[in-house]
Amino acid sequence: EKLRKRVVRRIMSVADRMRGIRAVIQSRTQSTFESIVGKRQDRDEVAVTFLALLELSRHREVRVRQQSPFGDIYIDRV
Repeated sequence: EKLRKRVVRRIMSVADRMRGIRAVIQSRTQSTFESIVGKRQDRDEVAVTFLALLELSRHREVRVRQQSPFGDIYIDRV
C-alpha cells in the first residue's frame, strides 16, 4: 500500500509574529533575529518574521541594528 503524503502549511500573519517578538523582547532587553527565527527553515515564515520586525521598528517598539552586511541583526527593546 502506498503511503500518502500530506503537506500542511501553517498560516502565519505579521500580527502573530509581532506578538511573538514582543513576548521574546519582554523577557530580554536584547535578542538577535536568528534567535527569534529559531530553526524555521520555511522562507515564508522567515520573511513574515522579518516584516513583523520592521513593523515593530516602525512603531518604535524595538530598535534594530546590523553592524555589517550579512551580519547578525540585533534587536533591542525600546
